[in-house]
Amino acid sequence: MRLVCSIITAALLLAFSACQPAPQALENELAPASAEPIRLPPTTAPAPTGAPTQTPSPTPAPTATVTDTPGPSATPTLTPTVTVTPTITPTPLCDCSGNRYDCKDFTSHASAQACHDFCGSGDVHHLDGDGDGIACESLP
Repeated sequence: MRLVCSIITAALLLAFSACQPAPQALENELAPASAEPIRLPPTTAPAPTGAPTQTPSPTPAPTATVTDTPGPSATPTLTPTVTVTPTITPTPLCDCSGNRYDCKDFTSHASAQACHDFCGSGDVHHLDGDGDGIACESLP
């Protein structure tokens, strides 16, 4: 506290020196007539202490930034896309090049019917004896 008072007093004396011829004149004016002039102790800079003390500074908070985002354009840009459709090549159920099979070549009505349907119209193998579209009706 004494250091603060010394600094303030020195500052006041310096400020009044512009109005007064010298700080000594200010001291004489303020002192009582019967008293001796006031002498100020010389001021010295404080001696440094140990490690410097760090004062935490506030961390600035992030602020939102508004940016103008362009909206959709008036003319849409078309991007061509290529769609690959896999071609499924069926495994031949039977050879349709001529009359190669009889009902005895199949183990079930379902397998004989599949061959009949695979080869299409015409009943190449003569699996439909009565022409009703059902092959090898006698098979289980």
